[in-house]
Amino acid sequence: MLGYVYTFMRLKGGRPPPHECTLVARFLRMAALVVLSYGPHSVRVRLTLLIVMVTLPTAGPLITPFQQLLRRWTARGAEPAPSWYRPPTSSGQYLTQEQYDAQARIATDNGLQSLFKSPEYQAWLLANHHRLALSGDQMRQPNFDSEEDE
Repeated sequence: MLGYVYTFMRLKGGRPPPHECTLVARFLRMAALVVLSYGPHSVRVRLTLLIVMVTLPTAGPLITPFQQLLRRWTARGAEPAPSWYRPPTSSGQYLTQEQYDAQARIATDNGLQSLFKSPEYQAWLLANHHRLALSGDQMRQPNFDSEEDE
């Protein structure tokens, strides 16, 4: 809180000089050490925590290579598909956009035909026929093979 208040008050008049920033950073670290040292009940844990907190800032050049190595090991990138994987098509090959569109049209037509033949749809249509209204343009059968519909 003290660091926040100090920074807020100083930024009203512009950036503080670098030496003041260094002093505030050191004071905040010392205050954090004091607060953390009173947290654990064990003297060994307190001393270990203090030693780690004091030596950690000076061990930066030693830790950086380990951090880079850890980032390299844990980095996730695009991985190729395994050799045993086959796309879910009958030939095991990926589809072009035209093949995919044609397959989608065929599957949609087959699905609609099976829906129209089902007794549940016929019962729904009988109960809700008053809600349906078709105009002359909608009654025209679409032709998926011609380019003028698209």
